[in-house]
Amino acid sequence: MEQILDRLLQIPPEDPFRARFSAAAQERFGTWRRELEQKIRGGHLQPALESHLAKSRSLLPKLALLFHLAEGSREEEIPLIQSQRAAQFCGYLESHARRAYGCVASRPLQLAATLGQKLQRGRLANGFRVGDVYLQGWPGLDTPERARVAIRVLVDAGWICPRSVRGGGRGGARSEQYMVNPAIYADSTHAPQSELAGKS
Repeated sequence: MEQILDRLLQIPPEDPFRARFSAAAQERFGTWRRELEQKIRGGHLQPALESHLAKSRSLLPKLALLFHLAEGSREEEIPLIQSQRAAQFCGYLESHARRAYGCVASRPLQLAATLGQKLQRGRLANGFRVGDVYLQGWPGLDTPERARVAIRVLVDAGWICPRSVRGGGRGGARSEQYMVNPAIYADSTHAPQSELAGKS
């Protein structure tokens, strides 16, 4: 380890070492980056973990360069093996991050965070019911019990408001609908159509 540090410290700051990926290493990085973006944009991660992974977009190139320099190489082209090692290490770090964030957030908060993301993206219409949530088959929200847990947390947080409505016909049974707080939308393009119609 000391030898590696000594080699790195010998790189003069006025003449920094410059390197680039080989064609194969660049392809491996591209695959890793696409997979990362799919995870970040998939809507299945709790917000804290999503934010954490979003900050790691440049992690693989940095690690690959460090591995390249640690072996004492002064070649300006980083080979595929270093890109592969960096990808493996990124996977290792992600597994630890998932466990860490899983311990921080309780199960009800995780379910509420997932449902909250769906609401912010306009995936449910205003006035949705419990069945509208679990019938979507979203991971973690695919049973009536889990959907109700998530809804209760969001009601307490002021994201949604329950409204009792009567079914069709005289003496129809009453059921619960949930109205979405417009303030949760980052912009109007994500608001459900029923909400937009009320503002026109």
